Amino acid sequence: MDRQSRRLHVDGHVAAIELQLGWASSALPSRLQADSVLDGRGLNVHDWKLEIVRNAYWKQLQAQYDKNHLFPWRLPKVAATEEQVVAAERAVGFVFPQDYRDFLLHANGWVGFHLGTDLFGTPDFVSGRAREPLRRAELANYLGDIGLDPHEYIPIGTNKDYFEDFILLSPSARHLPGGVIWFSYDEVDRFNSYFEFFSSMINYNAGIAMDMKADSDPSKRER
Repeated sequence: MDRQSRRLHVDGHVAAIELQLGWASSALPSRLQADSVLDGRGLNVHDWKLEIVRNAYWKQLQAQYDKNHLFPWRLPKVAATEEQVVAAERAVGFVFPQDYRDFLLHANGWVGFHLGTDLFGTPDFVSGRAREPLRRAELANYLGDIGLDPHEYIPIGTNKDYFEDFILLSPSARHLPGGVIWFSYDEVDRFNSYFEFFSSMINYNAGIAMDMKADSDPSKRER
């Protein structure tokens, strides 16, 4: 498949995902790269619809080659309302970073966002479910060891079976304000913003999808 044909192929899948999300538009995104623009104040305004569709595309490709159904394939949940986001912030005890607020206003949680790890939605913050990963001593001890107080962070995603967590830091945290820490028994990576985290996870999902596709090719299997 040449470059132009592949581009049309990708755009076709993206269009199908947009339709499922109710985001069909007359102009299809012809790239699968992170995208942002500057608003009148010089602040980044991220194209969350495009970013969400990008991740859904790679998750869909994973599902296509996941013959044993090891990982869930779900579209993100319906967007939160402003009132739901405010209620979640009150439950957590701090105002979310702007990029994370904007994300929730497009997708209020995502089951199987990265392999078997889910992203929480506003009901998880209000109910207290988002704090459940903090009961694990290794995570709570790690956050204390790096100098964070409990009011400075909240888990925003978890995989309870594999002890993987995504931790959002408050905009006023002493370390990595507004950033995200990826933890799985120990620190895996850290990101300066939620958008940086989300874009990086899309790249991880893309790599996993391409590996699964390659592994499914009979010509590349060991004889």
